[in-house]
Amino acid sequence: MAEQTSRLADEGVETARAPELIATGIGLAVEALAVEVTTAFERSGIASILLKGPSVIRWLYPATTDRYSVDVDVLVAPADHERAETVLAQLGFEPFGPRRDDKHARSWARRRDALPVDLHRSIVGVGVSDEGAWDVLSGVTEPLEVCGATLSVLQPHGRALHLALHAAQETPDKEKALRDLSRGLELLELEIWRQARVLAVQLDALPGLGAGLRLLPEGDAVARELQLPKRVTTEIALRAGGAPDLSLGLSRLLELEGTTTRARYVVSRAFPSRAAMLAWSPLARRGRVGLAAAYVWRVPWLAIRLVPALRAVRAARGASKGHSLDP
Repeated sequence: MAEQTSRLADEGVETARAPELIATGIGLAVEALAVEVTTAFERSGIASILLKGPSVIRWLYPATTDRYSVDVDVLVAPADHERAETVLAQLGFEPFGPRRDDKHARSWARRRDALPVDLHRSIVGVGVSDEGAWDVLSGVTEPLEVCGATLSVLQPHGRALHLALHAAQETPDKEKALRDLSRGLELLELEIWRQARVLAVQLDALPGLGAGLRLLPEGDAVARELQLPKRVTTEIALRAGGAPDLSLGLSRLLELEGTTTRARYVVSRAFPSRAAMLAWSPLARRGRVGLAAAYVWRVPWLAIRLVPALRAVRAARGASKGHSLDP
């Protein structure tokens, strides 16, 4: 980025305009990448939905250039997830992360791009199964023209719901998420939020919708108008508080039934596949010795993080029973 800014200045472009032009360049790169990925999926018979990114920016910020995405989020049907991963691999992408035991999405990147692709199985805050989420969300899409291609995006009420669900998470882009939600609350008619509520019922996402809206005063007013419940799930409480390592996985472990099922889950997390280890640790990418060392290091790494995770899960479960995110 520094080199690009310098080049723009050398070419006589006003320094004040350099950030604007760089932002525009990033936005175009994201759009081009979204088209490349979704078109490759389509050629392989995989339906997809572009989440956030251009679908939100063009919708909420049509006259500005200072809001842009730095990744591509794509949702596919659970039945197509493995094939979608194969397509990404064929395009030169590799998984990286991991995203704190995130069952909803996995990040992929390739060396020639600075922009990752997040391949979604579902959306954070949705309570129904991945299959159920796809069945509902694939029925509320509309076309969006991007770089000469037609992509599927969520209809306005689906995007509104996603704004609130995303804002309810404690993520590195929290400020942007809140800005987007604030902009949505400013621009969207109450009827759109009513439709978002109906969609949230179908997706078992009312707690996430309410938690997200209540982060802003104007959103709290909408939440009251929609008569949204104040209860939160354990997952939402964890994510809203910035879930520490292991806490999401530990929470799911406690929800599993049966000793055998729980034991298999623990083993799969303690000693994941080689591909998962390569994504988890740079050390694992240093040949066989590095991979073996990474497996050895994973045990104390997990042990160090176990107590903070237990505390976080306990607090989140208390919040879910108390129907509040307040400490």
